[in-house]
Amino acid sequence: MFLAAQVAYAADPYYGGGYGGYGGYKDPYPPQPVAPIPLWQGFYIGGNIGGAWSTIETASNVVFVNGATTVLSDRSVEGSGFLGGLQLGYNIPIGNFLWGIEGDLGGLGNDASKSFAVGGVLPSVLTVSSDGGWYGDVTVRGGFLYGNALIYLKGGFGFYTGETNVTLVTDNISALRQSSGTFTGWTLGGGLEYQVSPRWSIKAEYLYFDFGDSTLNFDDRQFNNDMSVNTFKIGFNVFLNGVGPLY
Repeated sequence: MFLAAQVAYAADPYYGGGYGGYGGYKDPYPPQPVAPIPLWQGFYIGGNIGGAWSTIETASNVVFVNGATTVLSDRSVEGSGFLGGLQLGYNIPIGNFLWGIEGDLGGLGNDASKSFAVGGVLPSVLTVSSDGGWYGDVTVRGGFLYGNALIYLKGGFGFYTGETNVTLVTDNISALRQSSGTFTGWTLGGGLEYQVSPRWSIKAEYLYFDFGDSTLNFDDRQFNNDMSVNTFKIGFNVFLNGVGPLY
């Protein structure tokens, strides 16, 4: 009985693929392999928190009091505060090199105040202070990939909407002038980012901001305050390229 079945199968021209039969059927349109998306490729979004240390340089401040010209000798006002916000960017990895564009937007605390004695017939006291505000930047960044780690540099445009206040008290009469305009300048720094999963990374970053100056003119006095800020922050990114689960 078994031998008869084997003979029957052997006589079947479709068995074993004869005449294109079922034994050796091949899909004429087999699925093509899909190239994997690089883990760092594409858009990402994240958050950050850190600290800021500011310096307001008053070296250009010139005060005219009763015809006398006074340049402030103590030339800087130091401040500090917290910062935090969001970042959004796009990565393009090329081999072990990565470049892209990134934007930051957040709040920056910048509490600083200092008083200066101004000589003259009527001695005066000048106080320079600053408050916090919004800050942001648009930068290009580039770096090298080592396994799951990215070491990068970044630089570009920066802005800050905080206020610089100048109060001058002469003969117990106070005059307040406030600059609430936006400071604009540049930023440069770098950081380390580590990919803990296909969709998540953590980062640490240092940035230096030179926000330019704010010039105030009132009466016969001119105040030119140049502001720079050092920042350090830690944060995270979520990659939006669809590789791997979000959890």
